[in-house]
Order: sequence, then C-alpha cells, then structure tokens
Amino acid sequence: MPIPSINIEWFGPEEFVNIEGMHVPFLRALDDLRAYIGYGIWVHESNPMKSAAHEPDSAHWEGRAIDGSCKHMPLWNFFLAASRFPSFTGIGVYPYWNNPGLHLEMRDGVLRRKYWWRDQDGKYGAITALNLQDVFIKPFETSSYT
Repeated sequence: MPIPSINIEWFGPEEFVNIEGMHVPFLRALDDLRAYIGYGIWVHESNPMKSAAHEPDSAHWEGRAIDGSCKHMPLWNFFLAASRFPSFTGIGVYPYWNNPGLHLEMRDGVLRRKYWWRDQDGKYGAITALNLQDVFIKPFETSSYT
C-alpha cells in the first residue's frame, strides 16, 4: 500500500519496521529506483532499530540506508540502475549474501559517491575497473543463484 503522505508510490509502511525512522528524501529516491527498474526491491535491512549488526557510523542508524536485493534481475543490472540515481551517495555490492544485493545509502555533504563490495571472505574493498569481474561474475560462476 502506497504512503501518500510522503509521496511514496511503490513502498508501503509494512516494508519498514518503523517508517518514521526512515529519512523521507532517501525513501523517495528508493521509490524512484523501484519505479525505474519495474520490479520490487526486497528490503533485508532498513530501520535503525531493527538490527544492532551495523557499524557505529552506518547510515542505517539515521534511516538513510537499506540492504536489499531485486530477485528479478541480475546483480549487475540492479547495480547499474541504482548508479543512475545521484541521491545514493554510497553503493555497496554484496554478491555472497544468500540473496545477492546492494547496500544503498544517502549521506549529506558527499562530493563523490563511494562504491565498495564484500568478498567471499568478508573483506571489504573498493570497486574498481580492475576488479569488476571479481565482483559481478566470479561469485555466480560457482553458485546456484540465477
């Protein structure tokens, strides 16, 4: 069910533990992404009170981040679609999640977007032109994820 009071068309309050805890401009950007890709986004983690598993400086605590996946498109396509939206100032790629997906965040005062990924060993690193194959191809060569 849409949330008309804050102009959210594609997401309903049932998709977030506490919609009031989420940053409204971030929700609008996420809603625009969902409309653009034409598929639902499964939100694994959103609300700052839902989990204590985040770093102390995580944008999750301010309601400015989600972890999610799109089951109807390859991770690379989901990443490219999210990259079209400048509101997402950080995009993390997690190809080894049970449902491979993205961390999307919105922070104020960011001059250049950050891209990172988490490898099979749990190590974080920047996404570069030199490691795109490691991020988007190798994880799926050895998995049953389609």
